[in-house]
Amino acid sequence: MTEDYIKSVDRVIQRENKMEYVRGQFHLGLYFILHCEEFLEKGDFFGIVIPESILQNVASHKIIDFILNRFQIYALISSNAQIAFSENTDWKEILLVLVRSSDSNRGPVRFVTLYDELTYENAKEFAIHVAEGRVPSGYDKKISIEMVNQGELARERNWIRILRKDVAIDELMNIARNMLKTGKEVWG
Repeated sequence: MTEDYIKSVDRVIQRENKMEYVRGQFHLGLYFILHCEEFLEKGDFFGIVIPESILQNVASHKIIDFILNRFQIYALISSNAQIAFSENTDWKEILLVLVRSSDSNRGPVRFVTLYDELTYENAKEFAIHVAEGRVPSGYDKKISIEMVNQGELARERNWIRILRKDVAIDELMNIARNMLKTGKEVWG
């Protein structure tokens, strides 16, 4: 992006009095989350594909507060069958679905993991399961859904721990094993 474009985006966010949420290396999609509040009506849904790392980045805490205060998080969708929802990217991505809401009595957040690749053919089927908030019999190899109270997200700042519970322990074990191997190689 050109410097002029970045300055123009910053001016829009400044006019909306939301620069306090912009920290560190701020992903362009996060600017969109800040700005979309201006044109969404209460109850309107929107989805955005963002890098998964945003959910655990310290610089993102302010934007996470913004999301928790201004939106209901309808669903947070990750895939173990594919690394990204976007074309030609090597970054692990998630699909974040939000509802514009100022209501403090919000519904549960659907933490969804897809074990089958998301395609045009199966997208409607997956969307129905996500909306219902449950996995029908026989689909546990294709999708998992965990319902989480949005209040829990305010307490747990690293949402990856909720989103990828099943993977997190395995990853830690692999890291530990690799470190032990490296230590053995160094110290003999």
